[in-house]
Amino acid sequence: MTSVTESTVSLSWSEPADDGGSEITGYILERRDSDKRSFSKETETEEEEFTVSKLKEGKKYLFRVAAVNEVGTGEFVELPEAAVPKSQFSK
Repeated sequence: MTSVTESTVSLSWSEPADDGGSEITGYILERRDSDKRSFSKETETEEEEFTVSKLKEGKKYLFRVAAVNEVGTGEFVELPEAAVPKSQFSK
C-alpha cells in the first residue's frame, strides 16, 4: 500500500521472481470487502501499481494480485493486512 485517502487506496507490487518461462503481460487485481467471503475483480492492468477508488471511509478492504502471461494466470498473492480508507487528517 503506497497511500490512502478517505475514498482511495493506492497499491504497488513487484513482478514475480519466477515467470514460468513466459514474459509477464499484465496483472489482475482483486478486492474483497472484509465482511464478504469472496474476492471480485477490480481491474486488469499492465502496470505494477493501481489506485482503487470509490471506497467507503473506515471500511476494511483486502486486496490480492496475480501475474498474467501467455501460459495463464499465476497464483494470487494477498496483501498481508487490510486497507482502511481514511482522511489524511485523521489521527
